[in-house]
Amino acid sequence: MGRNTHESIGKVLPNRENIVISRRDLSDRKNLFWAKDKETAVLMADIFSIIREKKEFFVIGGEVIFHMFFEKQKGVDRIHETLIFGGDKIKGDSYFNTVLDKRIWRTRYEEEIPPSDVDEFPSRYIIHENRRRVPRYQKSLEYYTGSDEVRNILDQYKDHNPAHEDRVVQIFEQQHFPKFFIEDIVDDESH
Repeated sequence: MGRNTHESIGKVLPNRENIVISRRDLSDRKNLFWAKDKETAVLMADIFSIIREKKEFFVIGGEVIFHMFFEKQKGVDRIHETLIFGGDKIKGDSYFNTVLDKRIWRTRYEEEIPPSDVDEFPSRYIIHENRRRVPRYQKSLEYYTGSDEVRNILDQYKDHNPAHEDRVVQIFEQQHFPKFFIEDIVDDESH
């Protein structure tokens, strides 16, 4: 999520790692990590999902973050969309206004939800699925190699050469990875 979305929620979402994309430094704390760009956020989310044995991770907004991850309708496998029918009673300042290309997206699930004790307004929950899903490994390469510098470091590091260790730590620090994460990677690779 973006910093504004995180601040509007006002707390760390429970039972998950929260990764906040921000150009400003934020303090890491339990289940809250910050990333300076999309590539760093995706790498962290991918690693956390592998560790937790989860098949997917979620982008929850706001508007700038949606556009960042959804450029050219690539890179996203599934969209969980909730349309809330509140008329003029709901005022929002950010929107996901992308028109989905039917050649790329198909609706896999749709449900009408009536108002209830917990939801004042009726809504529609829709799951859209990308017809052009890309295998996780191939997608990871796209995200992680956003810059030549990161690509070169990852290429050098895949066969772990101790001479590259200091440079890898420096790159991860520049990408604002948490200190424990950097130490774990370096320790694991050296044994």
